[in-house]
Amino acid sequence: MCGIVGYLSSSKLINHELINDLLNSINHRGPDSRGLYKNENLSIGMNRLSIIDLENGDQPFVSDDNKVTVIFNGEIYNFQYLKKRYLADISFKTNSDGEVILHGYKKYGLNFLNKLNGIFAIAIWDDLKKNLILTRDPSGIKPLYYLKKEDKIFFSSEIKTFIQNNISKKVNKEGLLQLFTSGYIHHPSSALKNCFQVNPSEIILISNDLTITKNKINYEPSENGNFNYTNFKNYEEFLYSILKDAVNRQLISDVPIGLLLSSGMDSMGLLSIVRDLGKSENLTSYTAYYPNKDFSENILVENLCKIWNIKNQSIKIENSHIREDFHKMISTFDNFDFIPVFASKYQVCKLAGTNHKVLLAGAGGDELFSGYPTYLASHIRKRLPFNKSVFNLIKSFYKFKDQGIHLSNYEKIYRFLEGSSLSDKYFHFFWRNILSRKDFNEIVFFNGDYEKIFQNQIYYYEKFEKDYSNFDRLLSEIDLNTWLIDHALALWDKAGMAHSIEIRVPFLDLELKNNLIKIPDKIRFSKIGKKLLLRKTFESKLPEEIINFPKKGFSVPVRDWLTSNENKNFFKEIYFSLPKGIFKEQYLDDLYNRFENMSSNESYKVWIITCLSSWMNQYNIKFE
Repeated sequence: MCGIVGYLSSSKLINHELINDLLNSINHRGPDSRGLYKNENLSIGMNRLSIIDLENGDQPFVSDDNKVTVIFNGEIYNFQYLKKRYLADISFKTNSDGEVILHGYKKYGLNFLNKLNGIFAIAIWDDLKKNLILTRDPSGIKPLYYLKKEDKIFFSSEIKTFIQNNISKKVNKEGLLQLFTSGYIHHPSSALKNCFQVNPSEIILISNDLTITKNKINYEPSENGNFNYTNFKNYEEFLYSILKDAVNRQLISDVPIGLLLSSGMDSMGLLSIVRDLGKSENLTSYTAYYPNKDFSENILVENLCKIWNIKNQSIKIENSHIREDFHKMISTFDNFDFIPVFASKYQVCKLAGTNHKVLLAGAGGDELFSGYPTYLASHIRKRLPFNKSVFNLIKSFYKFKDQGIHLSNYEKIYRFLEGSSLSDKYFHFFWRNILSRKDFNEIVFFNGDYEKIFQNQIYYYEKFEKDYSNFDRLLSEIDLNTWLIDHALALWDKAGMAHSIEIRVPFLDLELKNNLIKIPDKIRFSKIGKKLLLRKTFESKLPEEIINFPKKGFSVPVRDWLTSNENKNFFKEIYFSLPKGIFKEQYLDDLYNRFENMSSNESYKVWIITCLSSWMNQYNIKFE
């Protein structure tokens, strides 16, 4: 695990000293060692977080003939299998997974990338073909950004590399509109103008003259990871077996592994599997909770850990934590990752970073098994005959109440009413909106084409609509390729790496996902929003109170953070320092007045604008 950076120039006039400045911007991703490779028009480097082959696994990996050089961020979970199956004739110098990429590419070319089961962002320099190759894992777990400036193409694990080194400081207006709707950036866009994300599964080939061509990873499941459903009594037993196989594969490490634990079915299920594998004896779990009992779930966690003799460390997130770490957190979540749950992820990783370099997390379970209430909302909207006048009438009688909670029941109803007026392709994406369509009229540069903002997400709707007649499967695949990649996984990567932690997500293991499609959709998505199959799978493994515990989601006390006595002036000052030209002049005043008077549910909007203001001011981002 590490952070990778580099730049390729179309001329031979290249400043090789810049590479260390780029690496300094993401030193937190890999403080254990640093490696560089340079030639006449290329500089690439990495900061290493040592996890596998601690003594010999430093990068870059360079072939004996100096024709291929590899740096990468991530873990290849099946690297031992690949060595035996495809590279048995190779004499390896290390026991690192990265060396497998080097020899695999040298022997099989780009086709070898199809065989990798892991989390990765890879850069390969092919000196024979004079190509720089950038690629990213199919699930989009590890990030990779690139941009072209004058006669160079730069790449990095984080966009702060480009900002802090004055390579780019112009905000992406399209990205701002995406932030104000979804709350996050839609790949391949980024928060910076002309800066792009490498898409999941994408292979980008950059020639010496900076010409870009694109290819795609088509993952090839291995024969030893293929589970036959007929060998099991039922789908619950089958699901547990493929999950257990994935967790066991992802426990590979030469350093201790911990677990991010909440009261949710996903992380609790992972804990039960680790225990079943006999590998929980020295496990430490980490939990974040809030002083307000309405937002906390630590009691269930602590009770189970006590029963199972699991060491659990927890952090109570106080208002002071949010204020004291606010600017650091905004710097960490630098690609408009401002949905307020980022604060809890940052704080729990800050706690865990004192002891662990690797943590397991339950991300992906809700998307794979339709656990979000948004799925239920989409079902209702799909089945209700939409009548605009009727919905507007309902809205006129609906009295909004600011509970200060991200996704309160009031807010959910409001979003349903607002989103239901959109066409079928768009309403599922609108459940997570920040600003209303009325608010968009206050954005100076908004051209009125509201639905165009969702075009990167609509790509996946149209793609999967052709493939899946089952509506539940359609929504699952859409969220796996939008919300999960651009929000949930992005938050965990940045929260973890800010504290030099690699976060692994067994639910998104490629072998597991390949086996999961063998379960019929009507079984996998039974009882939308309840994850019934997953609950039945773990009902004999977990206490009844865990199985029956209702999903709490990711509600956070946003109003408490913004208005507590010790925080109010701090956040208010940041809010009103937002650079001019984004909103019409009176809008920010009117919005804040409604927020203070609690006349409508504005906490979430004020939070997002405050985060944006901090990001733009501390980096001196230009708005043009």
